[in-house]
Amino acid sequence: MHPQNVPLRARLAEINAQIDHLQKERTVIQDAFAAVTYPVLTPAEITSEIFAQCLPPATFRALTGAHPRIAGHHTPFIALESLEFSGILQEDSLRLDASAVAPNLRIVKVDKYTLTPSTITLPWAQLTQFRAYGYTLQACVEVLRFAPNLVDCSFNFRPIQDFPGNLPESPPHLHLRRLTLSGDMSDKILQNLLLPKLEQVDLDRIAYDDAPGIDTKDFTSLLTSMPKLSELDMTVYLDQAVAILQNLRDTPNFLPCAQTIKLEVVHAVEGFL
Repeated sequence: MHPQNVPLRARLAEINAQIDHLQKERTVIQDAFAAVTYPVLTPAEITSEIFAQCLPPATFRALTGAHPRIAGHHTPFIALESLEFSGILQEDSLRLDASAVAPNLRIVKVDKYTLTPSTITLPWAQLTQFRAYGYTLQACVEVLRFAPNLVDCSFNFRPIQDFPGNLPESPPHLHLRRLTLSGDMSDKILQNLLLPKLEQVDLDRIAYDDAPGIDTKDFTSLLTSMPKLSELDMTVYLDQAVAILQNLRDTPNFLPCAQTIKLEVVHAVEGFL
């Protein structure tokens, strides 16, 4: 071995040892730096981080620690035309506000009886079509009061509800053209509505002892108050069907615009009517 190689080899071994030490120290420092910069976050901290990264600083500061104010921030749905609610919800567990964010909303469907007009803030005046399942008579009258421009409305009533006695009066509904009613006591709501422009009625009711139907005289009087009616599809008792046919024969102004009449006659069970 050449004598000059000895110090060179020694220096090289010294440098290699230093490099190994520095690499180990570098790894330790990198781990410590990562723990400070990217710590393991709790779910609440992760949520806060998302808000901090996605929202302007002023908005984030306004929301921090004031969760009820979050409800005041809306996502605009400028093109939204139809909205449907369904699923399992506890009463008053969700309050919705779409009044300022859906200028083109026209159709609403509610497949949950707890989502009544008092729990949904909608642009009621601009709605033209509404469907609801499991509503009470009171909620249906409320919808018609809130939404004066409805053209097509369908209600399925909650089964075996308490007979409400006197329902709140509703002002004349001047735009409703089609009304579909089904379920227990569905004819009772007609006594509280003025529908001078109504053209189509589809009524399918189920009567119970504590849910008396409209008597025959009032029933025919209600039909007389709908001069634009052209299509009538109803489940009726025999005496009601007879009264309709007799009025068609004997009363010139009874349903003057009627084009289609479909009557499904059922027999009244003793104690039901």
